[in-house]
Amino acid sequence: MTNFLDLQQDSLSGDLFVSPLVNDFIIAPSDNQHQADIISSSAGEWKQYPSMGVGANNYLNSSGQTTLLSQQIILQLQADGYTTNKPTISFDASGQLIIVPNAFRN
Repeated sequence: MTNFLDLQQDSLSGDLFVSPLVNDFIIAPSDNQHQADIISSSAGEWKQYPSMGVGANNYLNSSGQTTLLSQQIILQLQADGYTTNKPTISFDASGQLIIVPNAFRN
């Protein structure tokens, strides 16, 4: 299994994270970061891959679209080389969309 590394992003803002301990960027495993980027971005946002992106925010006010959202997550993550088993899609008490892609690279 290959571990992909990339510059770590801040978990709240998505900006590059600068560690206060070393006052520099951090290189970290990036699979979770890549999955989140694919799920949150919409098709057309990736110049080099125009059909990449789920656009999960587009499903927020739609009723009965969980199956379609799940299918799009599986399709897009598989196109990027992940194996995924039934993503979990739910809402927390405040109405925030929670997606657990259950995906990994071979």
